Amino acid sequence: MNDLQIWFQREALAFITRGNWRPGHNVVKRAVLRCVPDADDLWYDGDREEIVLSLGGQNQPFPNLSAGQRTMVSLVADIAIKAIMQNAHLVTEGQSDDNESLPAVLQQTPGLVLIDELDVHLHPRWQRRVVRDLKETFPEIQFVCTSHSPFIIQSLEVGELRTLDQSGPRLLEYTNRSIEDIAEDIQQIASPQQSLRAQELTQVTERYFALLQNADENGDNEELKAAEAAYRTAAERYSANPGLNAILKLEALVRKKDRHETD
Repeated sequence: MNDLQIWFQREALAFITRGNWRPGHNVVKRAVLRCVPDADDLWYDGDREEIVLSLGGQNQPFPNLSAGQRTMVSLVADIAIKAIMQNAHLVTEGQSDDNESLPAVLQQTPGLVLIDELDVHLHPRWQRRVVRDLKETFPEIQFVCTSHSPFIIQSLEVGELRTLDQSGPRLLEYTNRSIEDIAEDIQQIASPQQSLRAQELTQVTERYFALLQNADENGDNEELKAAEAAYRTAAERYSANPGLNAILKLEALVRKKDRHETD
């Protein structure tokens, strides 16, 4: 962060001398605004001695930003600054100030960028668009990223997903597949639609109920008692539905009554 702040400080000093921003500053600013959702302005505030990012018209000093926003501002600005240093001849005074257009230095600078855990600190909504934003802002740069996010995986295009799992195919195609499919098929998450709590409660409840259904045959055997104890423990920890407890209790009473009548 110190290097980035120093760079923006120098650009702010140059602005005071020139009376306008240097084209390199505008390139970096444009790159950041394209990659940070809701960002509409970026500058160095000499009074605060901080980089300031405007989000939806609200000025936020750099330390006040979320971890994801700070990471992305630093990453994108660093790539853009390196592009300017590599191809300074593509940075011209007369380039358009249109924030929608992509400066030539960003369009034409090639490179390779490695990013570990691209999704870290990013909200799922941001994870769904971050790959597209980086590719569109730096079209000649190849990004090689690791990620555990199904939202990142879902956003990839054909041919962009590789798995590090040696036991299966290295190239996978999951473009536009559901989050559940990705979690289950690629990340080996059993029943991703349910939490672990819900799965445990479902399993012990189904086992207990099945044994209750055969209570006439099993009687008060140890298996039924163990299943009931497991259910009670799970229900006490996890169940937010008292109706389920009432149903199972009633079922047990009915079975007990039937056994007594039979005897």
